[in-house]
Amino acid sequence: MKVKHIETNPVGANFVQVTVSWAARYAKKADTEIAFDIHYVLNMAGENPKIMMYISEVDQEALMRQNGLL
Repeated sequence: MKVKHIETNPVGANFVQVTVSWAARYAKKADTEIAFDIHYVLNMAGENPKIMMYISEVDQEALMRQNGLL
């Protein structure tokens, strides 16, 4: 997996919404890159950011079935 793009948007004093566009290749279909976005809400208070929640735009199992991985 690799990160293709990152977009950030502040959501209050200690929170940020981050959208990460990922690209994945699987051994079963190495010639196909599967792209998907995950939205994260990070708590930036403290020493290290903490993921409070994440939301996927697509169902992982459905996407894998669609691409012949399951």
